Amino acid sequence: MRHMKLIKRNISTFIILLTLFIAIGTLSWELLERILASAGLPIDWTVGPVSLDVRVLKLELMVNPGTIIGTFFGFRVFHAA
Repeated sequence: MRHMKLIKRNISTFIILLTLFIAIGTLSWELLERILASAGLPIDWTVGPVSLDVRVLKLELMVNPGTIIGTFFGFRVFHAA
């Protein structure tokens, strides 16, 4: 089985995959929370906002369990490629 290693040549692929899977995981968890809330089972496991402020750029991210799950699958897909 071949594993992709993180090197300078494929760093952009890694960042794109990781960002994509984080977004999918975060949005999927948000959708699940809304479906459960409409069924009368409200849950809110969101932590946030987690922020990065470098004076020029400020990034805030609402972290939920889907974000962590998405990050895990992003790493797995990158290494499996």
